[in-house]
Amino acid sequence: MDEVVTIVYDGSVATHVVFAPHPNRSVRGTVISGGFIRNAQVLDNVPPNPTYEWRDISRTNPTMDIIIPHNAIVVRNNRVVGAGEIQPGDQIRALIHGLPEDIEPGMEVRGLIVLVEG
Repeated sequence: MDEVVTIVYDGSVATHVVFAPHPNRSVRGTVISGGFIRNAQVLDNVPPNPTYEWRDISRTNPTMDIIIPHNAIVVRNNRVVGAGEIQPGDQIRALIHGLPEDIEPGMEVRGLIVLVEG
């Protein structure tokens, strides 16, 4: 009940099978280096009154460190790639599991599925 199985197929062959918590939050930003992002925003999807708008995590220091574990799914140009293919300047969205109520600039989150947008 606490984990989701994500399976990526190439034709009829499973290329990736990942067991992870259910991602329920989304963050985005521009990669500075590694998984450290600037202009970090979080999607407001928390009940009881979600706005589904992207909100800056901070007005003074909108940064966040996205830890990408070895079993994360990283998608770039419609294919699954390694985390090493994320480059400075890339725009990314990361599906994560949970955030504290008080989001701190520079905080670490664990990216379960990372979409590289360019």
